[in-house]
Amino acid sequence: MSACSRLGICLLLAVAAVLPAQAQDEFDPAFEAADEAASAWRPFGEALLRGDRVTGLPQGREDLERARLRLRAGAEWSPDAFEHLVLGFALEGAIGTGANKHSLINNDIEKVDGAGIDQLWLRWQGGIGSLQLGKAPLPLQLSPMLWDDDLRPVGASLRWQGSVGDFNRWQLDLGGFQPDPLAERGPRLGALQAGFHWHEGAPLSGGAMLAYLDYSGLDGFARAGLGRGNTLVAGHYRDDFRLLDLQLYLRRRSGEKALEARLDLVRNLGADADDRGTRASLVYGDRFNQLGWELGWAWERMQRNAVLAAVTADDWWFHTASRGHMPWLGYGFEGGWSVRLAAFIETRDGLDEQTERVLLDLEKRW
Repeated sequence: MSACSRLGICLLLAVAAVLPAQAQDEFDPAFEAADEAASAWRPFGEALLRGDRVTGLPQGREDLERARLRLRAGAEWSPDAFEHLVLGFALEGAIGTGANKHSLINNDIEKVDGAGIDQLWLRWQGGIGSLQLGKAPLPLQLSPMLWDDDLRPVGASLRWQGSVGDFNRWQLDLGGFQPDPLAERGPRLGALQAGFHWHEGAPLSGGAMLAYLDYSGLDGFARAGLGRGNTLVAGHYRDDFRLLDLQLYLRRRSGEKALEARLDLVRNLGADADDRGTRASLVYGDRFNQLGWELGWAWERMQRNAVLAAVTADDWWFHTASRGHMPWLGYGFEGGWSVRLAAFIETRDGLDEQTERVLLDLEKRW
């Protein structure tokens, strides 16, 4: 498929997703019945235009400059005859400078150029529980230190949740998945996460989430070159990856703005050494939910085998065995548009030189 063809697919996806949303803003009595029938459909999507510059790369590599356009568009459908069922689907198209053959050395999670199915899932929900099957974002709440939100694993998950008192909520998620970084799907993930959210929506709120992640069948990642800093011996992972992860957060809301502090602590129970990771972050505002500014800072320290490097967030250049800071500034506009300027100052274990990255994102969500 040529670059022009891929870009055409991206543009068609954007038009297909935006037009239904625009049509709903126009009122015509002749289409009232059609609007009621269409209410079972809920379109969603995102468009991302990214500029990327990396300097100070290890081993004397030249500085890297890239641009990328990605579009995702889909919908959720709730059939009237089956009120407890929801079907979701989405397509994705991406094009950028560079080439797919460089995705591995550039530590990408997804290929630079491509088009295909982004999501295809079925969910049954009733009472306090729900069951989901198919290809979808991971239903667990994990930080970028453990998981890249751009991944769309195939799997099955169960969720139970309920309230405690007037403002508290508990949740329990259980699932099995096949992660797919760079479309490599052999390995498997079994996951369990329990969470408690205190005083949701109140001026002062907080919560805790405890997760256990068990990866298996990792030889496929090793053969594909996705070790990315984890210790390999004779082409195999030296350690197992059984991660115990604790996240704590505290949120203070004043009017339309909120200040949120988070702490994420992970330990790999399958490793004998270099098995711990820590992430701390502080964020003021939210560029996606309201007009105005978002100001944030994050710090990460990941020992070599604390996390599975093949699936950690690729906004950070190093996927493990590193430490670094990420300050960012964002702003949200009307119509779901936002812009973010983020910097990454990272140091790989065993090196003194810093690797610096700047990402400029223009994004629209609907």
